Amino acid sequence: MEFITEDNYQEKMEQIVLPFLAKRREAGTFERVPGQSLYYEHYADDTCTSTIVLLHGFTEGIGRFYETVYYFLLNGFEVYLLQQREHGRSYRSTSDPSKVNIEDYHDLVEDAHRFVHAIVFEKSPLVYANVHGQGTGTWILFGHSMGGCVASRYIELYPEDFPKAVLTSPMLDLNSGKTPYLLARTVIRNLKKRGHGSDYMPGAGPFKQEPDFADASTNCEARYLYWFRQCQADEKLQMSGATVNSAVSFDDMIRDAKRKENLKKIKADTLLVQAGSDRLIPPKGQEAYAKGSDKVKLVRVENAPHEIYRATDPILQEYWNKVLLPFLTKQ
Repeated sequence: MEFITEDNYQEKMEQIVLPFLAKRREAGTFERVPGQSLYYEHYADDTCTSTIVLLHGFTEGIGRFYETVYYFLLNGFEVYLLQQREHGRSYRSTSDPSKVNIEDYHDLVEDAHRFVHAIVFEKSPLVYANVHGQGTGTWILFGHSMGGCVASRYIELYPEDFPKAVLTSPMLDLNSGKTPYLLARTVIRNLKKRGHGSDYMPGAGPFKQEPDFADASTNCEARYLYWFRQCQADEKLQMSGATVNSAVSFDDMIRDAKRKENLKKIKADTLLVQAGSDRLIPPKGQEAYAKGSDKVKLVRVENAPHEIYRATDPILQEYWNKVLLPFLTKQ
């Protein structure tokens, strides 16, 4: 597979990737909760034989995965991307474009479930054919970071929906920094009880208009700057900070995902890709999740940043050629 390398990256995205995707894009919206519209995009062509449903991470927009979608299409996978609530063009409970306010993590899981059944299973001829024993491909749930935790709960709550799942850098633990985890957990829950649920978490705030690669979740400056410029130009992409509600919801989701009784429900063959140099997500939660189910295989990509899919060329190519594609194409 020919990769989009980081030299002259923006030019390659604009001249190769975006025109390729534009010819294969279908966009739409749906509502699970009346009045709360959720945006999605679908990419496919006649070469596709399998289907991937992709759930992005915290503060991410769909466009951040366009390079990833490009590679999926080149390898025969149609892709559905759900813009999760409180992100991008989907429903927002606040007028602050920087704030991500998840009041109940179950909304994220149920949004994805409705999306899969109302849009993917109904509109995708590939999934329809496979569900009815007429196809040769498969359908896969793919989640990154926050989306990885949403996907982990999805395959526990709805084990019959997907035969395969991929969790990259899944949010299965929280980094509380210098504050002990139990103390941090108590503090955020007390803040919510005192009526501060929709406030920014301490230390979080509005989108910063100046790039800060040193604090980025990728180690590839070209890929970082390309997406940062997209955010500068579009207010809807400027998600940057969690509310107290979100922090409590994420803590609940992580704890539920790792419960033994929930892990036993997993039926999907699941690949958990751990980033060896992840500064955001501690590895212990991912390792506990993998140990809790014989359906989960953990693979560690050494030196990879949290956003493996936007890493430097050598790491990105290792991730695709040695980890991701062998799992996705294995029958």
